[in-house]
Amino acid sequence: MIRPTVVLLSLVLTACVPFPHRSNLTPGVAGSVTSHGVPLPSASLRLVASGNAAPCEGVARDFKSTNEGLFYAPPIRQFNFFIAVMAHKLFPWALCLQQEDGWAVLHHERTYTLMDTGPAWLEEISCDEGADWRCESKPNWETSPELIGELEKRNP
Repeated sequence: MIRPTVVLLSLVLTACVPFPHRSNLTPGVAGSVTSHGVPLPSASLRLVASGNAAPCEGVARDFKSTNEGLFYAPPIRQFNFFIAVMAHKLFPWALCLQQEDGWAVLHHERTYTLMDTGPAWLEEISCDEGADWRCESKPNWETSPELIGELEKRNP
């Protein structure tokens, strides 16, 4: 009977608590994709939790832009059995665009945040193709269920 107590106590003292939960590997992303200011309709995009792989390789969610060049992808999530209290780690992720010769990186980031939540915001990204791809991004920490509901309408 003492062994389960010792195991539980050692987990708690190391800040590992058995508490099943889901956490983000990427933030949600929403924005627009244009070429020389003209919206790119039905552009094939990919949100990737890239890990140690190339930016456009890893656990991915594929989606398309609307006729107006707008897009939304919810975060890529994972299931965890344990909470590591106040532990931080890097979360590499990317937004990629499919081109004739493969996937092109539009935006790539290595986010350092809490392990138990992961990147828990909406990244707003606007990308335009000129001589090369340029993206502007900013985190939105004040999302609401209504905003997410409106963004989800961008996906068929």
